[in-house]
Amino acid sequence: MYKKWLKQEEDFLKDSYQRMSNGKLAEHFGVTAKSIENKLHKLGFKRTGKSSPPASPTDLQSTRKQRPKETSQEIYTPEDPVRANAIKIFDNGVKFYYNNELSKARREFQKVLAEFSETIDVARASREYLEKMTKSE
Repeated sequence: MYKKWLKQEEDFLKDSYQRMSNGKLAEHFGVTAKSIENKLHKLGFKRTGKSSPPASPTDLQSTRKQRPKETSQEIYTPEDPVRANAIKIFDNGVKFYYNNELSKARREFQKVLAEFSETIDVARASREYLEKMTKSE
């Protein structure tokens, strides 16, 4: 949701952005760290020094978006074409599953098991979806 910034909030940003991390500012204003980064950029504020204040682990946890377990496209390395193929087919199966195209989803998950059983985590996840589908029938 879009935040309408008040003049006082912009003034606080101006006074605080050099000594507070984006995560801390985000916590203060109830927005994401990315929103703070965008607002600072729009206002033309740049931090001096080599980098911004280091983010604490709690900053990272509060601003990191949670991704579903089965979304694995960002996890694999493109140097592994076998794994990339397995993930691509798996992701297609997940899309079919959530679009309620269960026969297509089943076919994709079975293909992962048949052709990519050595990619253990992807095969396991495919097996779990197949079990879910069997239970819901």
